[in-house]
Amino acid sequence: MKKTNIIYLITFLSFITVHAQQVISGKVTSAGEPLAFATVTLSPGDSTAAPIAYDYANENGIFKMEVKKEFKSAILKIEAMGFQDFSRRLNSDELPLKNLKIQLNASNNELKEVELIAESRKAISLKDNKFIFDVEKTGLGVASDGLEVMQQIPGISLDRNENIQFRGSTGVKILINGKTSFLKVEALREYVRSLNGEDIQRVEIIAQPSSRYEAEGTTGIINIVLKKKRKAGITGHVYSSFGYGEHPKYRNGGNLYYSDSLWNFNLNAYYNDTRSVNHRRVEQDILDKDQKIVQTNEWLPHTLSRSANFGVERYLPHNQTLSTSWRIHSMTGDEQTYGSTHEYRGVNLYKQVDLNKKANIPVTDVTGNIFYQNSSDDGKRKLEAQLNYSYFDQKNNNLLQNKYEINPEGSSDLVLNNLNNLKYHIFSGRLDYTVPVNSKLNLETGAKYSSVNTGYSNDYEANDPDQLFIPENLLNNTFNYSEDLVSAYLQGAYSLENISFKVGLRSEYINYTGESKSGKNSDEYISLFPSFSASLEKGNHQYQFSYSRRIGRPVYKDLNPFYEYIDPYTLQQGNPDLQPQFYHSFQLNYVYNNAYTASFYGYLYKDKITRVIDFDKNRNYTTYYQANASRGKRFGLSVNVPFDPKDWWKIQLSGDAYYSYEKSDIPGYAYANGGFGYNLNLYQMFSFDHDWNFQLTSFYSGPSESGNTKIKSSYDFSLSGKKQFWQNRLQLEAGCQNIFKKAYWHSVTRQDEVVTGWVNRWETRQFSIKLTYNFGMQKTKNIKDASISEEKSRM
Repeated sequence: MKKTNIIYLITFLSFITVHAQQVISGKVTSAGEPLAFATVTLSPGDSTAAPIAYDYANENGIFKMEVKKEFKSAILKIEAMGFQDFSRRLNSDELPLKNLKIQLNASNNELKEVELIAESRKAISLKDNKFIFDVEKTGLGVASDGLEVMQQIPGISLDRNENIQFRGSTGVKILINGKTSFLKVEALREYVRSLNGEDIQRVEIIAQPSSRYEAEGTTGIINIVLKKKRKAGITGHVYSSFGYGEHPKYRNGGNLYYSDSLWNFNLNAYYNDTRSVNHRRVEQDILDKDQKIVQTNEWLPHTLSRSANFGVERYLPHNQTLSTSWRIHSMTGDEQTYGSTHEYRGVNLYKQVDLNKKANIPVTDVTGNIFYQNSSDDGKRKLEAQLNYSYFDQKNNNLLQNKYEINPEGSSDLVLNNLNNLKYHIFSGRLDYTVPVNSKLNLETGAKYSSVNTGYSNDYEANDPDQLFIPENLLNNTFNYSEDLVSAYLQGAYSLENISFKVGLRSEYINYTGESKSGKNSDEYISLFPSFSASLEKGNHQYQFSYSRRIGRPVYKDLNPFYEYIDPYTLQQGNPDLQPQFYHSFQLNYVYNNAYTASFYGYLYKDKITRVIDFDKNRNYTTYYQANASRGKRFGLSVNVPFDPKDWWKIQLSGDAYYSYEKSDIPGYAYANGGFGYNLNLYQMFSFDHDWNFQLTSFYSGPSESGNTKIKSSYDFSLSGKKQFWQNRLQLEAGCQNIFKKAYWHSVTRQDEVVTGWVNRWETRQFSIKLTYNFGMQKTKNIKDASISEEKSRM
């Protein structure tokens, strides 16, 4: 670097250090204990005006608020749920104010405090690359469980199985208190469901994650921040529910917490016994042969799932924290599938095959972690270290029988036994360090290492192997996969007046080897992932722009060149040539009056991993496999409009309209097409006297088109009601989901002269009743979970 450049850099750093903004700092306590996540605001006398500045106290009750706007007189207010507010009028000539000691007294009426806070404090804000929704301030958590809170957040909804999705995708990564959650699908859904709405402090949406986060994934991140402990003691809740659509569902569980000035313990467990059904119909028209194949299936899964989590956290001297958390999840699935396939030649039925399949699927998943944190008194300088381990074992024992009711070819009935086993071990470690250069400039750096080892085996035994399309020895296989990933990042955040910037760069190196009977496949590569965000706040208007480069890596098993027999007309095959897919992602956010939001977003991608449909016209069967088939783009606009027609009636309307385009050059699967789509969601809450609450949710997903696939519209609505008893210790809830039975998937894919239509419908119109009992008085704090969801998402 030239000497002049060094001089310029030193001069610049000196300038921003000298021109530091005015600061208000201090510590919030109650009865000698720090109050974490207390809200600190400096506001004009007019309660309807936007705050001049705001901050949250950290885990040690420390806050440091930068005052960027000029003022003559303002009110400093400090609030924490369950405690009386502190307020004081300040004049500008009193700044800076440092090392304030704020003591809050416990409130005698916590529910009234919640209502006051919801009316007077900021509900929605933009900070760095985050969309922050404060659940406590808006009152969304009152008389709601965690899932109901989530579906009230703009852009977040629940799919037909009540899994959390963002902008229609369930691939979103979930963080708990800023730490990556390893929970997937059912375990994640049930954990969020087990939370009381009042357990959640705020929800942060990070559509374009910064360089601090792993580059894996393209949908974004949702961070659920839970409230911290308020005072020593035991608290928790237990619940039991029963549901029925076409089959019964039982869910039971509870949370138990203990905390004092030095320790935090938590125990979470649930036991679910659920039965369900999936109705599927696939119609495949081969236009140039005047031939049609119609498949109907009913899949009947019966699942017993058990989960237990134990965590302990210890506060150490000098702002240090040490914690560990372990989770054991066990599941047994007994599945029955009935199906029938009709093959038509012209209008005449040529062949009919009936399917009867039984499967037993036991799963064991053990995950644990150790977490250490050391921070300065003001919480600005922070060192974090985490070690994670996970073990997974799944066996799948299938017995399949094909019975030929109409068979001009004279084939005998097929009996096929199949046993496959998947095991993996994951180890990861990460280190993160945050340091303030001055009041305006903040630097973060860190590194991560992960090691993945998986083993997969698949064994078939058939009474008539000639019916399997391919030789039996190509179905029987083993696949071992190992991967090492090393990543590091550096990012800086800079604030100037009402504008803040964050820029970063992440580098990831990966080395993997996959080995099967057919050969060995290995590769290594280095990728760079820049990120940038800028935020502006001006009166009641907030603006934010963010960009990041992302990566989507193949599922481990898809790299195995295996064949899997699905039914008499369908095979599935792996692809060892799969490469990662890369995305450029950006978003422009706008918030008005801390309530109304709009987001314009876009994705540009190439080498997208796409399911390819390869139909063999000569032998009348389809092979599905994954390939880097397409490149394309998607642009969209999301809006959210909340309003309250009456004091007892709250409405939130959100919508998303988008355009997508994809192009594929794969021989036999080439296409270039695009189209528009849109989604609408309406949430209504009715609150009446005597602790009665009712919720009405509805959605409409309009028709859309992308690539060679058209997706038909769907809609439905759900209704639920709640009643509180015994000073809110007992809650009774009842409701019905998808009342119109119109929530199902319907798509049509055309590739050359083959048209494939899918209709996939889970049981709908589900009635449910749930009873929850809360005990204890203080709020809770969750101990850090293992941070390995990136690796586990590819299983």
